[in-house]
Amino acid sequence: METFSYKAVNPAGKDVKGSVEAESKEEATRKIKEQGLVPVSIGKQGALDKDVNIPMFKGKKIPARDMSVFCRQFASILKAGVSVINALEMLAEQTENKKLKEAIVQTQSNVEKGESLSDSMKLNDAFPSILIDMVRAGEASGSLENSLTRMAIQFEKDAKLKGIVKKSDDVSNSSFMRNDRCNYSYAYIRYSKLYDNV
Repeated sequence: METFSYKAVNPAGKDVKGSVEAESKEEATRKIKEQGLVPVSIGKQGALDKDVNIPMFKGKKIPARDMSVFCRQFASILKAGVSVINALEMLAEQTENKKLKEAIVQTQSNVEKGESLSDSMKLNDAFPSILIDMVRAGEASGSLENSLTRMAIQFEKDAKLKGIVKKSDDVSNSSFMRNDRCNYSYAYIRYSKLYDNV
C-alpha cells in the first residue's frame, strides 16, 4: 500500500489537495472520484513533487491547442446565454479539426436525445477523460462555464509545454548536426595534411 498525493477539483469548482492510500495510481484515482472529486494530477508522496499526470486521451489525440480553443469558445458561448445544444451546433460549424468536428456533432445529437453533456461526450473517444469529469462536475455544481474555462487554461499549458519540448529537441538535433559537420571537417583537413606529406 502506497500513499498518493493529489490535486483535484470539488463539485463547487474549487481546487483541493490531499492524499490517499492505494495499491496503484488507478486505485487512487478511483478512490478520489468516489469522494466526488475530479482528479487533475496524482503522484506518489515523497516523489519530489513530480506529479504523474492522468492519461487524458483514449483515442487518437486531438492537439491540445484545438481542445483549448474548443473549451474557451464553448464557455464564452454559454456565458452569452446560448443553450448547450445551440452552442454545440455553433462550435461544430467553427471547428476546423475534422475529428473534433465529428465528435461535437455526435455529442450534439446525443444531447438532443436527452443525454447529459458529460454522458454524451463520454460516448466519443475524442474527448479526454479529465475533460468529461470536469464537465460532469460543472453540471452538478451549475458552473459548467467555469469548468470549461479551467480546462481551456489546462490545455493551453499542455500546448505550451509540448512546444517547449519540441523546440528543445530541435535545438539538440541542430547542435548534433553542427558538431557532426565540425568533426567531419576536422577529419578531412587532418587526412588532407597527411596525404600531402606522403
